[in-house]
Amino acid sequence: KLVQSVDVLVHFAGQNRGAAEEIEATNVGLANALVDACDRTGVTPHLINANSVHRNRPDAYGRSKREASAIFVAWSERTGARLPDLVLPQVSGEPGRPGWGARACA
Repeated sequence: KLVQSVDVLVHFAGQNRGAAEEIEATNVGLANALVDACDRTGVTPHLINANSVHRNRPDAYGRSKREASAIFVAWSERTGARLPDLVLPQVSGEPGRPGWGARACA
């Protein structure tokens, strides 16, 4: 229901810690859930994907960020929705601590 009332969605959700299978399932699952919600409600908001400078790494986080991006690109091409892909060095959320992700990913 939430996607029905927005013109712009900014996707920051994701997981970068935990078991490889959990990271990949979470990040890919979130991307699929978002495009599925848009499809079910028939909306094509401007979707801004907050990606990571670590997206090209061969680990679970990098693989999951690439796969999530591919899901968003396919949805954008199919629907005509705008999709900028912001490549960010670090995003910390609850209970994030400044520099925490940078140290772990360096």
